[in-house]
Order: sequence, then structure tokens, then C-alpha cells
Amino acid sequence: FLLATSYEANGNVDKAIENYNRYISDYKNGSYIQEIYYRASLIYKSIDIEKSKEYANEIIINYPNSIYNNSYIKEIMKL
Repeated sequence: FLLATSYEANGNVDKAIENYNRYISDYKNGSYIQEIYYRASLIYKSIDIEKSKEYANEIIINYPNSIYNNSYIKEIMKL
């Protein structure tokens, strides 16, 4: 998770996505999974809206009361 966020902060989106996806694969119930879906959804918003919606939908369905189920996620789902 921390490696992925570091890549994201430094503008290396490809590496960030790669590491977010690795986290999702390896730690489906991990402590950071909600934030991972959220960050991935935001990153993909300008790259691949359908992929962005997939990540947003994970939050909506699996974590409806999450702080990450917010106006940004709702906006993505409307696109």
C-alpha cells in the first residue's frame, strides 16, 4: 500500500496502479482495501472510466458506510 501511494504521489501512475492491483489480489480483506479501491477509482477516472466505475462499485456494494463512499464516487458513477 505505502509503495503504491508513494508512486502515486510522485506521478508514476502506472506503478501505483500495478501495486494497488497487487494489493487487491493479495489482501482482499486487508486494512487498506477501501482506500485502495478509492484511489484506484480516482486514478482511472481520467484513464479508463469503465475501470474507474468498477473500483467505485466495489466501494458502493461492499462498503456502503465507508468514508470513501462519497461525492467523488457518486460523481464517477454518473459519468
